[in-house]
Amino acid sequence: MDMKPDEIVVRYRQAKDKAEQLQILADLNDCTVDGIINVLCEHGGYKPQFFNKAKVKLKQIPYKKPEIIPEPPKQETVDSALDILRAEIAELNRQQYQLDMRKAELYQKISNALDVMRGW
Repeated sequence: MDMKPDEIVVRYRQAKDKAEQLQILADLNDCTVDGIINVLCEHGGYKPQFFNKAKVKLKQIPYKKPEIIPEPPKQETVDSALDILRAEIAELNRQQYQLDMRKAELYQKISNALDVMRGW
């Protein structure tokens, strides 16, 4: 069982529909309804006969475990994809400008060094 016995007792006592809560607790703890009833009898002070009506009710109405439906993945729109591409192109242009400026500085240094070597 995943829950502590005291937690099972508290959740059962707070439930509006006791019979349905037995099934929910059984599903949460990956055990049978009888296993939950045993915990409630041992730790909650209940007698096994107390649960006879709940067992009958559970047999009459089949319990369907709720299905958890995952959220669909967030899809980006065409506009947001274009904005991302524009930002990436702008960054590439900025980096290319910095490279061109660095290349111009290096050519200037080479030119100055050649002038010094020629004695100009």
